[in-house]
Amino acid sequence: MANEELFQELESYYSKVFKESLLDIFNKLTKTIPEFTNESTNNIAQSSRGVSIVLGIIGKYSGRLILDMSYETVSKLSNILLKREPKDNEEMLNVMGEIANMYAGNASSMINKKNKLFGLRVAPPTIFHGESINISKGELETSFSAIVNSAFGEITMSIGFNRGDEEWISNI
Repeated sequence: MANEELFQELESYYSKVFKESLLDIFNKLTKTIPEFTNESTNNIAQSSRGVSIVLGIIGKYSGRLILDMSYETVSKLSNILLKREPKDNEEMLNVMGEIANMYAGNASSMINKKNKLFGLRVAPPTIFHGESINISKGELETSFSAIVNSAFGEITMSIGFNRGDEEWISNI
């Protein structure tokens, strides 16, 4: 399969797969189903609500996933998942990092099942938190973002990919 055709294949379904993966994670872990609004393919900078989780996606095409939410949303979600109050902010943030890792890993596996040539893997999450954080996104050839309205609060989801190096070799 030609490189351009393969990228177009990824482009045709990655947003649906990442949405499905997020719905699956919420359903399994919290028994709730969030709704997606404000879906967009614009790759614009945004102001953080307080906590941003960034995961790199590597493979045939490199990409990144950003989840952004308020401390209140993080607190509510981590309370439900831990079935108790988090000991401290670090534990609360670690819970969210693990959820993001599960989410991205599940979506990457689903994409790899559709076509193993993608060989997608997830890098460990990086978590930024604080006030007055701006998220400027690097140039991506394809991107998708949406607001996720959950029972715990709003989460902004942003995922995107770039075409890979023609020399990339899969060990699959």
